[in-house]
Amino acid sequence: MRKIVILFCSLLIFPFGKIFAQEPLSDYRHNFQVMGVPQHLFQNGIRIEFDKKLNSPRQWLTLAPTVYYRGQRGNWLWGNYNVYSMSGAGLEVFYRRYFKDLPQPSGFYFTGGGGYRFINQEYRGDRWDIFTENDLTFYRYNNSSWQKHTHTFSLKATSGYQTIISRHLMLDLFLGYGFLLSTNKIPEGVEVTSQFNNAFSFDYTGFIFVGGMRLGVGW
Repeated sequence: MRKIVILFCSLLIFPFGKIFAQEPLSDYRHNFQVMGVPQHLFQNGIRIEFDKKLNSPRQWLTLAPTVYYRGQRGNWLWGNYNVYSMSGAGLEVFYRRYFKDLPQPSGFYFTGGGGYRFINQEYRGDRWDIFTENDLTFYRYNNSSWQKHTHTFSLKATSGYQTIISRHLMLDLFLGYGFLLSTNKIPEGVEVTSQFNNAFSFDYTGFIFVGGMRLGVGW
């Protein structure tokens, strides 16, 4: 009877042990990753990065599309209270190289690349219309909405560390520098002095710090 109980328990435990057993990290050979970048949510953006291994396990190519949207007015905290709605999209491409030649994409790495972003923002007021009557020029305040188009080109270089949390779950922390070059297109008569221009605004031009995390899956 004792032998029968031991045999029965062994048959129950064996399948569960096989299910929860994990392979060593050295056996993970990812060729593709899909990573979310949550810090872009602070700018009303959703960014998903796609990593593809190149010829060497050390070398990877990253495509990073971002979509921006907000259908309501901003707030004073983020300095965008005058923006009533916003939409846009961008794409950046990076070359990634790991320091160690491992079969799995983990450890320290550096990246370099850049891209382009377009943002359309809706403002209201802050606009003067010019009209002529009886050979005289008049200025009239216009409180209607108007659009601001911003084109931004970026160059970035970062260094970070990526680790495998579980078999397919990846965590990535990075820090670096970047440079943004932005140009704006706005209607005539707009008082541009009332607009914000800092490292967190979409029309910023200059050097910036780049940092954050990525979380996603690989296989």
